Amino acid sequence: VGADVLRAAQPERDPDADQVKVIGPLRLQIPLFNIYLTEADEVSRRLGTELTLWSMELPRALGDEVVVLAHRLAGNSATVGFSDLAQLARSLEQALQLVQGLQRHGAVDADDAELFVMVSDDIRRLLHQFAAGFLRPASSSVVERMNDWLATLPNRLPVAALEALQASPEGLADAVAAPLALQAMAAPSPAPAPEARPTAGVSPVAAPVRLPDPEFEVDGDH
Repeated sequence: VGADVLRAAQPERDPDADQVKVIGPLRLQIPLFNIYLTEADEVSRRLGTELTLWSMELPRALGDEVVVLAHRLAGNSATVGFSDLAQLARSLEQALQLVQGLQRHGAVDADDAELFVMVSDDIRRLLHQFAAGFLRPASSSVVERMNDWLATLPNRLPVAALEALQASPEGLADAVAAPLALQAMAAPSPAPAPEARPTAGVSPVAAPVRLPDPEFEVDGDH
């Protein structure tokens, strides 16, 4: 009788509760959480490796692959609501696009490369904390250095190159928007995002799968 009384006193469990991962204000379906972590861990590892190799081989031109990797991290992180990591990766993506133009004028040095490696390391830190169930902010020192780098960008280009960058639809506009977006990381957190649900039939232990990018698709093979 005692066991029956205890069972009757316990509230009914939501059958879906065991399939939800709660991290701060985020509620993620566990299959989506697992897919995101698998994908983001691999992409962030490749990003860090490529940036480290590039930093050791300067003045080798920066390839498109690192830009694509940063773009994938930003898009996938935004999909699950991990806004700090998404914005840091988006700002890195924009900075790396600008580096490709800077290198044509010999305006990139070892300090620049070291900064981008530092950003990729902070992305890995955020991701590992997220995997452990913690929603951490980006490093304030990393954000400050990225802001400083973007703010001084116009002073490092020849006049002709600066004019070309200003004429580019995504050039100087991105350079100006990025530090403002980074500063927004310190703003109060928005209301909790609605629960994200994966596509029906996805297994919680699925192999790495590309998540839909909210802006546009990028072929991960390039």
